[in-house]
Amino acid sequence: MSAIFWLLLVVETGTPLHVGNFPDLQSCHDAAASHTFIGPPGTGDPAVFICVQANTGKTGDPEPPH
Repeated sequence: MSAIFWLLLVVETGTPLHVGNFPDLQSCHDAAASHTFIGPPGTGDPAVFICVQANTGKTGDPEPPH
């Protein structure tokens, strides 16, 4: 079992939403950087993404959400 990194989206309420699982930190960062904001002209991108290591990759670690 290898380590799993979660991509979290933090919304206006401050509640993080799990939006993806990745095998390494770099692929998580790449996914966060590749998002596209669609909104009214002149507004900033409100998306805040966070990559966190969800487990150590060792036997007995919890499974990531699906």
